[in-house]
Amino acid sequence: MKNAVPLIAFLILSLLLPAKAAAQTCCSGGVPLAGGVRLGIESPGDVQLQISYDLNYLNTLSNISENLNDGDRRRYVNAILLEAAYQPGRKFLLGFMLTGVQQYREIYQNGTLTDATSASGMGDALLYGLYRFLNRDRQQVSVEWALKFPTGSDLKRSGQGFILPADMQPGTGSWDQFLGIKSNLEHFPLTAWASQAGILFRRNGTNPDFRGSQEYRFGHSLNAYWTFGRQWLWGKQLMDLSFGPALRWMARDRVDAGNIPNTGGFWLDGSLGLSWIFNNSNKVTWGLTLPIARQLNGIQLSTTASTFLRFHHVFHSEK
Repeated sequence: MKNAVPLIAFLILSLLLPAKAAAQTCCSGGVPLAGGVRLGIESPGDVQLQISYDLNYLNTLSNISENLNDGDRRRYVNAILLEAAYQPGRKFLLGFMLTGVQQYREIYQNGTLTDATSASGMGDALLYGLYRFLNRDRQQVSVEWALKFPTGSDLKRSGQGFILPADMQPGTGSWDQFLGIKSNLEHFPLTAWASQAGILFRRNGTNPDFRGSQEYRFGHSLNAYWTFGRQWLWGKQLMDLSFGPALRWMARDRVDAGNIPNTGGFWLDGSLGLSWIFNNSNKVTWGLTLPIARQLNGIQLSTTASTFLRFHHVFHSEK
């Protein structure tokens, strides 16, 4: 029962958070994937549960790489994610993710709010696997794959009755595939520092019936990251600090076999994470991501800042 206290506290906190505050990666199309599979290899027979709250705040209008300092457009993209994973052996993990997505968009003219639109509902779901094919000394290397299936709605409408744009919908209406690889280096020689690097490719399928007559596809994407971290004792509490760069490339979205302008590009971000490790079963992590540079295709509203709060619990096997 003692190990369940942090979980109960986190659930209460999630209910108390304001409605304009929970998130997916900007325009990622349904599922908020912050760089790939979040759960890692533990011990055979273990069951992992993770609950996450993500907030993405978009208030930066950019033309290619130049910020336009336009304060007339704002968007809050919100998500609650529930993940569960089971590890049947030493090297393999199988997991499942459910998402709830809420987006809120504001448009101003001369400082006056002229449009406020929101859409919320169940997002798309994800089935994923992780296989660790190298485990020696201080280094582990794993390959990850995932299949996203369209459980979220793509038919949400505005207050005037019009179907909202694809990037405002909770779901995508498409089946998407992910393939990636990541490596952990537990300790650099003669130091207490560790690192993790990974790359993840997302191949998006096509929604064959968007708005009843269009074929819509979000652009394929590639995410890469490299983080450095260190653990230390703070009183009797074990803490973990991590930071590093993350790069994301996204191709242009397509509709009826034609490219959509003002979509896709490159994003370079910096990330910071802090974990409170209560024991070998419970961990709470807070993270922050800020933009460093952008090279976009045309004029786009993109992330000003994103943050998350995550609770992770392991039900250890008695074997």
